[in-house]
Amino acid sequence: MHWAYGCWRSHNYVIFLFSQCTACQRCSLVNCKDLRTSPVSWDSVNNGSLSRFDEILSTTWDAAVEQGLFQYTLQSCKYKVFKKDSMQLVAILNTERYFKKRKRVTVESMNAPFSNEQFNFTKVKLGEILFNLVPGGDTAAYNSSGNGSHKVIINVCPIDYGHILLAPDMQECLPQKMTLSSLLLMFDVIELSAHPGFRIGFNTLHAWASVNHLHYHAMYFNYPIFIDTHPATQHVKSHCYLLDDTPVPGFFFAIPMGVEKRTQVAKEIITIADNLHEIEVPFNVMITRNGEETRLAFFPRLSVKDRQFSLSFDLACVEVGGQYPIKVESEFDKLSFESIVQKMKEEALTEEKFKEIVTFVKQML
Repeated sequence: MHWAYGCWRSHNYVIFLFSQCTACQRCSLVNCKDLRTSPVSWDSVNNGSLSRFDEILSTTWDAAVEQGLFQYTLQSCKYKVFKKDSMQLVAILNTERYFKKRKRVTVESMNAPFSNEQFNFTKVKLGEILFNLVPGGDTAAYNSSGNGSHKVIINVCPIDYGHILLAPDMQECLPQKMTLSSLLLMFDVIELSAHPGFRIGFNTLHAWASVNHLHYHAMYFNYPIFIDTHPATQHVKSHCYLLDDTPVPGFFFAIPMGVEKRTQVAKEIITIADNLHEIEVPFNVMITRNGEETRLAFFPRLSVKDRQFSLSFDLACVEVGGQYPIKVESEFDKLSFESIVQKMKEEALTEEKFKEIVTFVKQML
C-alpha cells in the first residue's frame, strides 16, 4: 500500500473522488481495498477498525454535511428498540424527512420507461456526487458490465448517517428496474465495508421508489435488525429459500464468493425480479451481512401506486428489514412492537397470492 502521485494503490476497486468545488470536475484516483471476505462484527465499529471504503464514504459524507448540501441534519433524531424473542425492530424519529423529501414520481406501470422530463440523477448538483466507483477486473461486477463508472450520491433527505444513493451506469439513464450488473455491483459494495450495519436496499416503482432512474439506497445504522440473521424456513429451489415467518413473507438468498457462483445466484434473483415486473407485482430488497455471509432478502408486496403517505412509516426497503423512520412524534410515542408488525402485515400479499408467487418461482428457476 503506498501513495504515488496522489494515488493509494491496491486492487479490485477504484474510487474517483470528486472535488467538492462546483466550478470544476477535478477528481483524484484512489484504489480501494479488497472485498471484505472475513466476518464483520459490531466490535469493528466499537474499536474503529473499519475499511478504506468506510473511511472514504464517511469523510466525503461529513464534508457534504459541513458544506450544507443536505436539507437537514440528523442531530434531533431519536431511537427506540423493540424486541420480541429474536426479532429486533428499531424506530427512528426523523420528522424533517417527511416534510422535505422529494415527491414520489407518479407512473401508471412499474415498467415505466426512463423519462428525462422527470427528476433523475443526471440533474443533481455536482457537490452531491461523492465519488465514482469502478469495479476491478477480477470481480463479478466487472465481468458483467466492464469497468463502467457508477456514481455514489448523497441522499439530501437522509434517513440515517451515511445515507447514499448508488446509481449504477448513471449516464445510461436506465429506469428503476434491477439489473444483473447492478446487483453484482451491490454484492461487492456491501463487502467493501467492514461495518455490519452498512446495508443496501432497493425499491421498485409502486413499492415506494420515488425516482424512476436506476438506484439503490445504502446507509449505516448502528443497530442490529432482524433481517441480518433471521433464518430461512424451507428450500424453494436452487439457491432460493423461503422467509415466510416474517411479517412480510419473502425469499432469501445466501450470496457466495467466487465470480461464477455469485453470478449464478444473481441471475436467479434477476429472473424472479423480471418475472414479477411482467405481472406487475412490486417488491423491496435488502442486502445485509450477518457476520459471516452476505444475504439478500426479497419481498413481493402490495402495490402502493395510489397510496398516500402514512404518518407513521411507509413500508419500503429499510422497513421490511426492521428499520423504521417515523415522521410524526405522536406516532413515535405510541409505537409498539405489535403495532409495527401489524402495519407491516397490512402491506403483505395475501397468503393465497404469496403461495402463487412461490409456485411461480419454482417454475421459473
